[in-house]
Amino acid sequence: MRRCREYRLFTLEDPERVRGYGHSAGRALAAPLGVRETRDDSAPELEGISTRVDCVVALASQTDITMPDTAAQYPDVFGGTPEEMPEVYRDASAVAFVDEVSVPFLLVHGVEDLDVPFAHSRELAAALEEAGVQVELVELPDAYHDATNDWAVVGRNVLPFLERQLKPGR
Repeated sequence: MRRCREYRLFTLEDPERVRGYGHSAGRALAAPLGVRETRDDSAPELEGISTRVDCVVALASQTDITMPDTAAQYPDVFGGTPEEMPEVYRDASAVAFVDEVSVPFLLVHGVEDLDVPFAHSRELAAALEEAGVQVELVELPDAYHDATNDWAVVGRNVLPFLERQLKPGR
């Protein structure tokens, strides 16, 4: 199986059933699609089309860039510290945008992940639950970061979730 650190999948054949999927840094592409609404009405063919997907699968994902362990990685990327640029760090944190219209999430995370602490998924799950949004948090005991990028490990959770969310019979 080929491994990718960052990717995003969409169902192009059926725009009524669209999902976001990302591992690690790929969540920067996937998670915001489930918690934020942005539109590009500058082109007539895009006018009124929602950017929000139907569901999100986030694997070992940084969801709160303001966490001290994570924020320390980004001053060069964002051009300053969280204290100097709080709005930039918040804008990069999917957890900051969770509300009652967020889409269902499947979060899969290794409890022993040293690259992205498990606290990220736990915090996002708690925010989604508090907002009344469906969330499934799968904790992989004794698993490290790259374990969640292995289909043999996560597929048994991902496929049933997608089948429930994308309603293949419609």
